Amino acid sequence: MKRIAVLAAAAMGVAFTQSALAADLGVRPAPVYAPPPLAVAPTWTDVYLGFNGGWGWTNNNNSNNNLTFAPTFPGAFVPFTVGGGSNTGSNNGNGPVFGGQLGYNYQAGTWVFGVEGDIDGSNIRKSQAGAIAPGLVGLSPAIFPSAGSAFINTKQEWLASIRGRLGYTWGPGMIYVTGGGAWTGLQTTAGATLITGETATLSNTTTRSGWMVGAGYEWMIAPNWMLRGEYLYYGFTGNNNNNNNGTLVFPIAGATVTANTGNLNTSVVRIGLDYKFDWHY
Repeated sequence: MKRIAVLAAAAMGVAFTQSALAADLGVRPAPVYAPPPLAVAPTWTDVYLGFNGGWGWTNNNNSNNNLTFAPTFPGAFVPFTVGGGSNTGSNNGNGPVFGGQLGYNYQAGTWVFGVEGDIDGSNIRKSQAGAIAPGLVGLSPAIFPSAGSAFINTKQEWLASIRGRLGYTWGPGMIYVTGGGAWTGLQTTAGATLITGETATLSNTTTRSGWMVGAGYEWMIAPNWMLRGEYLYYGFTGNNNNNNNGTLVFPIAGATVTANTGNLNTSVVRIGLDYKFDWHY
C-alpha cells in the first residue's frame, strides 16, 4: 500500500512538472529576427567632379599656318607663303593636355542622359620656317634664290567645351557619345629677317569658338568612383572673326608680312577619374 502511494505521488509530480513546462513555453514570445538590409543598386544619377589627362594633335590635312609677304611698291618682294615654298618644320602639331570636368548624369533604365563642362590646359604646338623666295620682281629664283627667312609658330594654350552626353549601361560599364560647343585659346608668334638686315616679330593671342564630338567608355569601379577613356574631336574654323592675324612692316624693303592661322581641327585622347556625389537620395 505504501509502495503504491509513493508511485502515485511520483507520477503526479512528473505530470505536474510537464504541465508547468508546457504552460511556461506557451507564454514565451517567438524570437524576432531583423530582415536583412535591402541592397541599393548602383546608379549613374548624380553630380560628379573629376580630372583628366591625355594627348592632343592637329594634322597637315586640315590645319595650316600662313606667313605671306606682300609688296608695297613695284620692285619689292613678291608674295611668298611659308609652307608653300622651301621650308622646314611641320604643319602638324601635338602636345599634352590636362584639366578637369564637372557634370550631371540622370539614369532612366539602361540609358543615361547627362551634361558636362570641361577645361584643359594644353601645349599643342606646331612650327614652320622657310626661305623668302623667289626674290625681287623680274629676277629668276636661280639668280636670286632667297630674300631672307621667316618662321611662324602656333600653340593651343587651352581647350574647353560644354556638351551633352548619351550613354548605354550594362553592369558597371557605360558606353557613350558626346557633342556640343567648344572653345580654344590660340597663340601665334611669327618673324622674318630680310636681306636688307631688317628683322621683325609679332605675337598675339585670340580665342576661337567651334564644336566638338566624341565617344568613350566609363566604368564604375566603386559606387562613387568612375574611370573613363575617351576620344574627342574639335573643329575651329578660320574666318574673319577668328583668324589670329598680325602684320610686320619692313620700310626699307618695302614689304609687309601677314601671319594667319587657318582651320584648327584637333583630336584629343584622354583618360579621367570622376567622383560621384550622393545628393539624389
